[in-house]
Amino acid sequence: MSITRNLVTNDMSKGSEFEKDVCKKLGLWWTQDLEEPRDDIFYRTSGSGSRHTARMKLDIPTYNSAGDMGYLDPIGRAFIDLFLVEIKRGYTSTGRINRHNLAEAMVKGNTIEDRVDTVQQYITRKLKKGGDVIDVLDFVDANKECLLVKWWNKAKKEAEEAHRNAVLIIFKRDMKNICVMTTYNMLEVLTNIDVLRLIQFECEGIGEQFIIISLEDFMESIDPQSIKSYF
Repeated sequence: MSITRNLVTNDMSKGSEFEKDVCKKLGLWWTQDLEEPRDDIFYRTSGSGSRHTARMKLDIPTYNSAGDMGYLDPIGRAFIDLFLVEIKRGYTSTGRINRHNLAEAMVKGNTIEDRVDTVQQYITRKLKKGGDVIDVLDFVDANKECLLVKWWNKAKKEAEEAHRNAVLIIFKRDMKNICVMTTYNMLEVLTNIDVLRLIQFECEGIGEQFIIISLEDFMESIDPQSIKSYF
C-alpha cells in the first residue's frame, strides 16, 4: 500500500516539476530580447487550473487561472491572453517500469534465474496500456478516443470559458522531446509553417487541422513579437 501511495505522489511531483520547467523555458524565450532574459514570467496555476474549474461550476470566472499556466509579470499577459496552455507529461503507448512492477517481478518464480528473467521481460517488453494513447499511429490502432483529443476538448472548453482565442498543448512522452500541439491556422499566423518539421493531422468530428512540433522548434521559429502584435 505504501509503495502505491509513494508512486502516486512521485508521479504528481514529476508532473508539477515539468510544468514549472516549461514555465521557465517559455519565460526565457518570451524575454529573449531583454539584456538579461528572465524565467519568472509565467507560473504554474493553482492546482493546474483546478481553481478555475471549481469556480466555473458556480459560474464564477477566475482571472489568470485557467489551464496549467498563468503569468506573474504583466509582460507575459499577451501570451496568456492568447493561449490556454495545458502541460502534460509521462504518457506513452507503453507502461513505465516502476517500483510496483519490480516488486511483483521479484516474487515470481522459484529461482533467482526465474526472477531475473521476469524483471528483464518488464524492462525489454513493456506491456501496452489498456486505454489512453498518444503516439500518432495509435490514432489508427486504438478503439478509444485518443488522449490528445481528450486533452484538446478539455482545453478548448476552458479556453472558451477564459475568453482565449487559441489552445497550446505542451506534452512530453517518457524519454522523448517536449512537443507542442496547436491548430494549423494558428501556427500559420505566427510563423512560416513550411520550414518546420511537423506532424499534421485531422480528427473526425472536431473540424480542426492540428500541428505537432517540438517545443524547441516552436521557440526557435516563433518571434514573441508576432504574438504580442496579434492583438
